[in-house]
Amino acid sequence: MDALDYTAISRLSSPSNSFLSFSSSRICSVRLSSRFRAGSVVGQGQSTPERSLILDKEPSSYDVLYLSKEGELLEKTGFNSTIGNYDFSECANKANLLKAKDDSYDGVIIDPHSLPLDAGEFLARLRSSLLHWKAQGKRGVWLQLSSCLAEYVPIAVKEGFQYHHAEPSYIMLTYWIPESPCTLPPNASHQVGIGAFVLNDKRQVLAVQEKNGPLRGSGIWKMPTGLINQGEDLCHGAVREVKEETGVETEFLQVVSFR
Repeated sequence: MDALDYTAISRLSSPSNSFLSFSSSRICSVRLSSRFRAGSVVGQGQSTPERSLILDKEPSSYDVLYLSKEGELLEKTGFNSTIGNYDFSECANKANLLKAKDDSYDGVIIDPHSLPLDAGEFLARLRSSLLHWKAQGKRGVWLQLSSCLAEYVPIAVKEGFQYHHAEPSYIMLTYWIPESPCTLPPNASHQVGIGAFVLNDKRQVLAVQEKNGPLRGSGIWKMPTGLINQGEDLCHGAVREVKEETGVETEFLQVVSFR
C-alpha cells in the first residue's frame, strides 16, 4: 500500500472552537504517537493544552484517514497546525491485505474464497500484500483463481505472477519473491521423492537437519531428501540432492528400496 500523505491539520477559524475536521473517504489503521491519546468522537478532534489530538479509539490504533484542511492554517498557538509527510505504510490495516496462510517453506497461500469481487480492489490489495510479504521475507506466493474470477488472471500476470497449472474449475498462479532462482515445484501428475543413504569408508552415515520444510527447527536428524527434477534419473537426483544439501560429493551405488 502506498504511504499515506498525512500533510496537514488545521484549526477552524474560531479560537474558542478548536475542533479539527477530517475526511473519511478511506480508512487506514495507524498507531498513535505520543502526541495522540484516546477520547471524543471519530470525525471530530480538539486541541488540548497538551497539544494532543483526541479520538475515540484506544491509543494502540484508531481508524483515521486523510486529515483535510478546513480554512486557513493558523499559527502554532494551540495545536501544531501541520504534520508533514508521515509515512504510515508500516501500519497498513490487515483489511487492505489479501487473506493468506503461511506454508512450510516460508511462502504464502492466498485464500481463494476471500478474494474481493471488485477487480480494482483486488489489484490494490494484491499490490499491498506483495509489498507486505516482501518485507516479511516470504518466498513463494500461490494464487488460485476460480473460473468466476477469470478476469483477475491478466491482472495478476501483469503484477508478475506466472501460470502454474489449471483444472476444470480453477487456474493456479505463482509468484517468486526472492532474487534467487525459483524453487517452487513444477506441476505434474505426480512427483518422485528421493532419499540418499550415504556411507563412508568408516561406516559413518551422513545425516542432516532441514533448514526449510516441515521438520525445520525440530532437531530431527534424517538422510538428505528431495524431489527428482523433470527428466532426471534417480541416480543423478540422489547425487545432486546430497551435493545441494551438504556439499558432499558422492557416488551412486544401488537402489535400496522403493515405496
